[in-house]
Parts: sequence; C-alpha cells; structure tokens
Amino acid sequence: MASLLLISGFTGLILIGVPIAFAMVVAVAVAIFLGGTMPLAIIGQRMGSGVENFTFLAVPLFILAGTIMEHSGISRRLVNLGRVLVGHLPGGMGQVVIVSEIFFSGISGASLSDASAIGSLMHPALRRSGYQAGQATGLVAAACAMGVLIPPCLAMVVMGAVAGVSVTALFIAGLVPGLIMALALMVLVYVQARRGTLPGGEAAASWRETFVAMRESVIPLMMPVIIFGGILGGIFSPTEAAAVAVLYALIVGVLVYREITLRSFYDMLVETAKVTGAVGVIVGAASGFSVLLALDGAPVSIAAAVEALSSDPIVFLIVVNLLFLLFGALLDGIPALLLFVPILLPVATTLGIDPLHFTLLSIASLGVGMILPPIGIMLLVICSITNTPIAEASRAMMPYLAILLVCLLVIIAFPWTVVALPRAFGF
Repeated sequence: MASLLLISGFTGLILIGVPIAFAMVVAVAVAIFLGGTMPLAIIGQRMGSGVENFTFLAVPLFILAGTIMEHSGISRRLVNLGRVLVGHLPGGMGQVVIVSEIFFSGISGASLSDASAIGSLMHPALRRSGYQAGQATGLVAAACAMGVLIPPCLAMVVMGAVAGVSVTALFIAGLVPGLIMALALMVLVYVQARRGTLPGGEAAASWRETFVAMRESVIPLMMPVIIFGGILGGIFSPTEAAAVAVLYALIVGVLVYREITLRSFYDMLVETAKVTGAVGVIVGAASGFSVLLALDGAPVSIAAAVEALSSDPIVFLIVVNLLFLLFGALLDGIPALLLFVPILLPVATTLGIDPLHFTLLSIASLGVGMILPPIGIMLLVICSITNTPIAEASRAMMPYLAILLVCLLVIIAFPWTVVALPRAFGF
C-alpha cells in the first residue's frame, strides 16, 4: 500500500512539474501519513543520515574543482589538444569532440556540466567545419553520454556512498567500458565521414602546433593523474583526492593561468553551492524513499517478479538495463540511481552478479538514457544550448545511440570489461 502511494504520488508530482527533490519529500510524507508505516519525524532523520557519509564530502569538492578548471581557460586548451591529435582523421571535429569529452570528464566529473561546456564550445566549431546542426548536436550528446564512465564521476562517488561499493574500484572499472564507447563512436564517425555523410578531416597539425598544444595541456591533464596516482598509491582516499583536486585547480587558475579573480571565484562558490544543495536534498530524500519501499517489501516483490521472469543473470541485466535507460530519460541520473540501485542490487547479488559490474552498468545505462529522445535531460540541455530542434537532433543522433546500446550489450555479456582492471589493482 505504502509503495503504491509513494510511486503514484512521486510520478504525479513529477508530471505536473514539481522538482525531483521536493517530489520525493512530499511523496514520502504523504505515503507515511496515509500508510501509517512510520512516524513523520523519520523524514528529517533519514534525510540527515542520507548525507552523513564521509564519501559524500567528495561531491561538492569535485564540483568545485571542475568549476574552477572549466573557468580557467582549460576548455580551449584541451579542445586544441584534441584537434592536433585526431582532427586530421575522417570526421575531423567530430573526432575532436569525442576525445575532448574524455578530457573534460576526467576533470569536471559532472555530466551536465560537461554537456554545457562541450555543447557551447564545440557546436559552433562543428558547424564551421561543415556539420549540420542536428549532426553536431547529436554527436555532442552521444559523447557526453559516454563521458559518465570516465572518472572522476559524481555518480560513481554517490553510488559508492549509497551502495557500499568502493569509489576507487568504480573509478578504475569505468576506464575500459568508457574507452570502448569512445572508440566505437570514433569508428562510427570515421565510417560516416568515409561514406560522405560527415565532413572529412582537417589538415594535419605541424610538429610545432602539436608540441605547443601538448605543452599547454600538461598542467590540466596532471589533475586526473594526481587524483588516480594518489588514490592507487594509497596516499589519500577518493574524498581526500577531491580536496587535493580543488587545491590544484586553484593553484593553476590563480597562479599559472591567472584567469581567476576574487569575483569569479565567488561566483564559482555560489554555483558549486547550488549544485551541491540540489544533489544533497535529492540524496537525503532518496534515502527516505528507499527505506519506505524496503519496509513495504518492494525489494522482495521486485526480486520475485524478476525471478519469475528469468533466473538467468544476463536476462536480468538486460531487463535492468532497459529500466535504467527509461529512468535516465525520465529522471536525472543520480536520483534514478539512488532510488533503484539499493533495491535491485540485492537481487543482482543473489543471482551471482558482481556488485561492481551491476553498479557500473547501471551508471552506463543511465548515461545513455539521459540522451534518449525526446525527453532525455542531457539531450534537452544540449539542444537548448545549441538552439537545435529536438526532432532534428534526435534523427541525427540515432546511429550514435545505436552504437552506444551495442556497447551496453558488450558490457553486459562480458563482465571482465568492468571487473578485470579493478581486480588487477586488488579490489
């Protein structure tokens, strides 16, 4: 009864435009009040305990580090590096978008932040190189969907705190699947360009241009190196690594590039506070949401339904993949993960699925779901930034969406793509 009230109330509030965090809180309050399953005071208690996790401290720090780096002239330096490395390949600037997204994701860790930065910076360059508006927008969206697997990723940090999976292991686990998706997209762009449906490559950069671009990119690219080196070397935890990232970003922005002023830093703090506050409320509300579902027996019911469908782990993962694709389109990524991973993870474990494999696949599926036409939130953000009609972008994006779905099937069928690297590092 409580689960029905909770889900129907939450769905109804979302449909009428209530923000996700408030929809969660109101739905939980109504379900508790009408269902009588626990005292109303539990809402505040659960919201507080939901964010009282040391790992969650990394969220605002990674957001701040990414914000500082993106306002320090890093964007154009990384794009220029991508241009000299792959701009000469068939597809030209399309290849640059994919490589640049790998760089951006490794620095900012926030998918919507990447979408905003890449969309505003690369769409005009794609258009100038001969891409149609829909092609440019669709390719940027596909690259950003791939970027959720490139660490550091906020979804990985949050899921590590909520699902009890090592954040470091998730960071490492995302590398191989992320590179598989990036390579698949690059091959598709190459084939399309050779067939004449996309522009060709630019003139190859000279050795001098390549040297200058690489020299200017050394400092920003050291940030993920420091993060991973420190974590894998046991020097600091992922949460402490986030603090180191902020310090490094400040040194680069203030002392090296000198593009950060006191006023701009204040604006960055405000932006970070807004994003962190939104994420924090969602995390807290989702904690109460999940507890209420658990008390009402929802995980048991879901497990029974899945086992009735099939006890094959592959079939289960395909069904979960489809669900998360839908959740990613309807909800922002992190709320969907917080709502459903704690419910489905025990079921996956009973079927013999590695928790690391399941959690990373959920993140990957939600990333692709966020560009699912016509309501994927990341697709909407990029279309808004680039002023491209959703229908036009959706049509052009279909080949990229198809190749990303194939990559998800590869991750499902071959768990070693996720778990082999973390196991090699002792996780």
